[in-house]
Amino acid sequence: MMLTREQIRDHLGKGLGVYGVPYRLFTWEWESDQVCFHVYLELLRQESRARIEVYFAPLGFPEIEGFELRGNSFPFFVLAKRLPLGVDCDVDVVERLDNGVYSDEERLECFVEIGEALGQYVTAHCTIEDLLGSYAGGEYNKAYIHRVIRPVFDRELEARGLPLPDAETSELQWMDFVK
Repeated sequence: MMLTREQIRDHLGKGLGVYGVPYRLFTWEWESDQVCFHVYLELLRQESRARIEVYFAPLGFPEIEGFELRGNSFPFFVLAKRLPLGVDCDVDVVERLDNGVYSDEERLECFVEIGEALGQYVTAHCTIEDLLGSYAGGEYNKAYIHRVIRPVFDRELEARGLPLPDAETSELQWMDFVK
């Protein structure tokens, strides 16, 4: 029997709750003075897969004014499995619900661990400097950073003497999540 979205949410929420990240339905939101995060749990039944999506925005930049900063209307998008969470399990394998690598109970415990690591990640990336450091380090695929904010971050890195990320992308690679 496949895990339900509610079961996954409850266990992911236990981990995120350790860092005080509140949720509503299948969404967790956290905000500092400089950055806001939105974590969303998607269940792709056709693929027997859960997907943890992380959306975020640096606050205070005029370039983000066109984004609603709710739902998927954010300038940054990354899948949790692509973040350096430092968990003992492979997030991609955990999200594949029918692969048989984990029992349901083990998988749910992995979701708690992933949730706790996500909570630590979002609360630790609470400043523009934190986001710029992660961007410079290549943690975020430039294809998933909206085209209006990429040049802003590149200018900010250059102004601080930090290296630009290596990955080059074209406009066709950007997944337009802004409605």
